[in-house]
Amino acid sequence: MSTQENDIILKTLRKQYITMYYADMLTDEMYTYKTVDDFSEKYGVTVSYMESMGSYIRNDLAPADSERCLPLIDPAYVMERLKKEEYYSFSFEDVTLGKKFYGELTFIRANAEGTKVVICGKDITEETLRREARELEAQRKQEIINSLGDMYVAMYLIDLSRNTAVELASSSNAHSIIGDVDGAVATEKFDMYCKHLMAPEYETKMREFTDIYTLDARMGKNQSISTEYYASENSAKELGGGWLQANFIEVSRDALGRLERVVFAVRTINDEKTKELRAQELLRQRMEIINSLSEIYAAMYLIDLDADSFSELYTVDHARDVVGNDKELKATVQFMGFLKYLTAPEHRERMKEFTDLSTLNTRMQGRRIITAEYISAVAGDVGKGSGWSQASFIEVKRDEAGRLKKVLFAVRIIQDEKVKELQQQALLRDALAQAESANKAKSDFLANMSHDIRTPMNGIIGMTAIAATHIDDRERVTECLQKITGASRHLLGLINEVLDMSKIESGKIDLAEEEFNLSELVENMVIMIQPQVAEHGHDFGISIQNVTHEKVIGDSLRMQQIFMNMMSNAVKYTPDGGKISLTIEEKPTNRPKVGCFVFTFADNGIGMSKEYQKHIFEPFTRAEDGRIAGIQGTGLGMPIARNIARMTGGDITVESKLDEGSTFTVTLFLELQDEEEIDYTEFSALRVLVADDDPIACESACLMLDDIGMKSEGVTSGRDAVDSVIKHHEDGLDYFSVILDWKMPDMDGVHTARAIRKEVGPNVPIIIISAYDWSEIEQEARTAGVDAFISKPLFKSRLVRVFDTIINKTEHTEAEAPLKAIEDMDLSGHRILLVEDNELNREIATEILEMTGIEVECAVDGTEAVDKITECEDDYYDLVFMDIQMPRMNGYEATRAIRAIDTGYARRVPIIAMTANAFAQDVEASRNAGMNEHIAKPLDMAALARVLDRWIRS
Repeated sequence: MSTQENDIILKTLRKQYITMYYADMLTDEMYTYKTVDDFSEKYGVTVSYMESMGSYIRNDLAPADSERCLPLIDPAYVMERLKKEEYYSFSFEDVTLGKKFYGELTFIRANAEGTKVVICGKDITEETLRREARELEAQRKQEIINSLGDMYVAMYLIDLSRNTAVELASSSNAHSIIGDVDGAVATEKFDMYCKHLMAPEYETKMREFTDIYTLDARMGKNQSISTEYYASENSAKELGGGWLQANFIEVSRDALGRLERVVFAVRTINDEKTKELRAQELLRQRMEIINSLSEIYAAMYLIDLDADSFSELYTVDHARDVVGNDKELKATVQFMGFLKYLTAPEHRERMKEFTDLSTLNTRMQGRRIITAEYISAVAGDVGKGSGWSQASFIEVKRDEAGRLKKVLFAVRIIQDEKVKELQQQALLRDALAQAESANKAKSDFLANMSHDIRTPMNGIIGMTAIAATHIDDRERVTECLQKITGASRHLLGLINEVLDMSKIESGKIDLAEEEFNLSELVENMVIMIQPQVAEHGHDFGISIQNVTHEKVIGDSLRMQQIFMNMMSNAVKYTPDGGKISLTIEEKPTNRPKVGCFVFTFADNGIGMSKEYQKHIFEPFTRAEDGRIAGIQGTGLGMPIARNIARMTGGDITVESKLDEGSTFTVTLFLELQDEEEIDYTEFSALRVLVADDDPIACESACLMLDDIGMKSEGVTSGRDAVDSVIKHHEDGLDYFSVILDWKMPDMDGVHTARAIRKEVGPNVPIIIISAYDWSEIEQEARTAGVDAFISKPLFKSRLVRVFDTIINKTEHTEAEAPLKAIEDMDLSGHRILLVEDNELNREIATEILEMTGIEVECAVDGTEAVDKITECEDDYYDLVFMDIQMPRMNGYEATRAIRAIDTGYARRVPIIAMTANAFAQDVEASRNAGMNEHIAKPLDMAALARVLDRWIRS
């Protein structure tokens, strides 16, 4: 080899080695070809081999390396070894450089005898450190595997690239189940694992988990993944529990970052899984409880008193929005927000004391729960959370000393129940006040009634004494009898009101259902009230609006009772010369065959205070007003009237001002009769003039006339009426009739009629309408040319009847006086049985009945009446008048016994109740017992006449 080639080799070797020496083992000489600077300075270029190399090994290497390496540089050892080997090497650590340095010396044989040697030094620091790191990591992993062996029942190293498995650790039980794994195909072992070692319901899940071909994608950047499963029955027994956890743990990745090797580890988790499932079940139960409580509570918080922490269990959104859910905030701070934003200002101070956690332990001593009620209000939006709420502290945990550790703070909305409670309290207070008021009122009533009853009784006794003293003075006796009659009627009215109120309050009153005509009922009321109106000089106006149904079904007597009460009060409590009005209106209803009738009674009398208006419908109450001290009354009229109205589905309301007057509105719902359609053809296009200074009454009358097909015109004064009649007469268009209100300011109806007759003659019928008794001016009116009179209110039926009289010249006579009708009856040849236990009543009834010429026989009780009917021959009695309340056998029992007698006569003889049992339910009871009709005591002569006419004369 040429010198040039030797230089090239040396140059190449110098790049690989940091030192190069040539040494002669026999001569101990060492020549330097390449070395580090400090070595050259220290040992020179040509040195003694043993002196320089030995010094370096002894002084520069780590002690352990120095001791190990010294024998390896001994010349004898070198020559002996190089005789057998081309070269040998050893590594070491140099500790004199101030940093980690690892070197390697290689001895290379230069001649065949091995006496001449090339010594090369190499820096192996980097690869040594890498190797040490790998060894350390392997050691650590082995230590981890060894430690995990206690945790896992089995661990296997899976080589994904080779699809092989190696057992790292395995319990004896696991090994006996899974078998030998080393070198096995991983996919085959996993197939067996999934097929035999787990419950069937987990097989599909575990096949997906152990799929090594998708494992890299599923693990991603995670160091491990895991799943849980339940072992098969056999393996569960071997492994000591049913629940296990399978894990894949990354071991290494290749140069491209792909998963290369993993550990598959299995551990039992039966105890912790059981605890977890128990905890989950407990949590589920708790959540069910919380969810159930959330139906009751709007918010629930768990408070740790020691930590002053505040944990939300449940709350409505708006409360969370306001108070927040900052778990870092202390419970005391949270309560400050609660008080500020969720509690109405007037309740904050009280709720501040309630939510004071520092005193909670003392306040809950011996108690598991404390509560407080308050009005909640969300700041800025009262509507969201406003209303009554109830806050509660509920014990959750105490320490051994009994001190509270944890409590539940719960809030629930109690708005509805609180409102009901407050309403109930108000009702109880009102009921108490009413009871106290009623007791006082009843006491006052008894005192008033004692006075009111004694007053007419005193008149009756006094007038009786006077009449007895002047027995021969017919005029004086007649006067006394008239006054006795008036006092008796007043006394009867007092008694009836007390009985009515008692019946109504006990709920035993029933309303009769009878057909009657509303126009006749109102007319009768007007006739009865006219004397009182005239006596006080009142201006009385009455009008009707939109009344299309006059024939109704109801209790006419009760209706009359309401109207008379309203009118008599208006008359009594309006100073003389006052103004009283009645308006009648029919309003539509959505109920078939039911009419709504509104009666408005208005006056400009003394009026009532607002305070008394609250009590006017309470029994036995009267206003404390000196102006009514002399006016008699029981304080029952109004309660009775309103109760009757309410029984029809209606009501009575009042508006009043002191010294200005009162307005009572009576609303009644009455069943409508089936009315036949009336033919108004004969009235078609007939012209009628109406004159009434009340514009509303005038318009109402015109509308009624138009409704029956006539052509109406209206004026509001007598003068206008005369002018209109003259104009139409001159035009050849005379009115068919003229209707004049009696009392008009400039010219009353009589003067207007006289002026019309003067201008157009007798051919135009003139009708006077009035709410007053015209008997005192009837003669004057007829002389002035008036053809007919009609009482207000102007019902359609009365108009039609009067026009029918004018057109067809028919007569509509009024009924005669009831007593006159009885006196004029001739019932001679007839016989009746009067059953009455009271001797005076028998005497009165007998005398009245005998006015007709009828023969009257008497029985003193029901037993005697039954005996008489049983013993008499057929048709002996034409009629039986039967009292109800009698000794031995009452009227109901007697009637049933008579009807039970096995004869046609006993079953058909008319039996009429004649009794003081005068209520609707009494009428019904008499009919149920088999009676034919009912007459109330005191005797109504008109009713008695009708009964006699119907059952005997007819």
